Amino acid sequence: PPPVFERLGIKMTNAIVRNAKAKIIERRFRDVKDRLSRLFPTYTGGNVVERPERLKKVIKDTDNIPTDYEFTQAVEDILTYYMNEKPYSGAVSSDSGKSRMQVYREQLKEKRVAAELDLNLMLMRSTRSQKVGRRGVHLTVACEKIDYYNDDLILNHFGESVYCRYDPEDISKVRIYDLDDNYIMTAPTDNEAVLAYGASKDAVAQALRKVKSLEKLTKQELKASQITAFGKETALNLVLATAEENKANAEEINPKVISVHRADETAEQLPMAVGQSNIVTIDKAKMIRNLEQRQKEE
Repeated sequence: PPPVFERLGIKMTNAIVRNAKAKIIERRFRDVKDRLSRLFPTYTGGNVVERPERLKKVIKDTDNIPTDYEFTQAVEDILTYYMNEKPYSGAVSSDSGKSRMQVYREQLKEKRVAAELDLNLMLMRSTRSQKVGRRGVHLTVACEKIDYYNDDLILNHFGESVYCRYDPEDISKVRIYDLDDNYIMTAPTDNEAVLAYGASKDAVAQALRKVKSLEKLTKQELKASQITAFGKETALNLVLATAEENKANAEEINPKVISVHRADETAEQLPMAVGQSNIVTIDKAKMIRNLEQRQKEE
């Protein structure tokens, strides 16, 4: 099966073994730890020696622990509107004095874009190749084997080698392809374990935590003005304030060329009901409500 990078048109080049200079990502691990992770009060350190002594006291107060949503929003703003606006320090002397984002805008010759439907198809997870058996094809999720099949798959493709693409947030169906990456069909699940997996205590708890995190975020935003009123500014507050200022003054990126990437699949491969839109979206709020309803019924 083609990897995700190939579907997205990205050429991956592996670094030579024992050539650390070629591994650009290695240079950023310490930057993430020292310049990003340390901003959060729940920073644990890279090892026991680096662990702050105040950590135990900090985590006792749950208000100090950022939610996934809060962490994601803060990191995105810091990377985009704080670190990227720092002075450029690369090897090109003619760009000295410019911000990193300014250099990026000037050197961006082509921007690749894709429709939401194409991205959903290209970013789906892939299984390894497998042969169509009497129970069709299968996925293994949390050590549980889930079968997918219909009559057409069994009658016309039994014994053929195929692979599947699937959305991990919706495992009620899979898209089946041959080994030449040609779309065959979409098969539904025929396993009661999907309901048990979807309605597990862990899944329900995770969904409820997400709802509570949004409520908590609203409460914390109301307290934000009180914190600044007392003049109590943390490093994270200062960095985020600078990021907000840069965000307000951010310029639009205008590449010289915009190329559209598609998922190399025709519309006939995506049958739709009458009146159905061709935009695939995942209604996470509806999924959470369904999980809560199942928990009440049990």
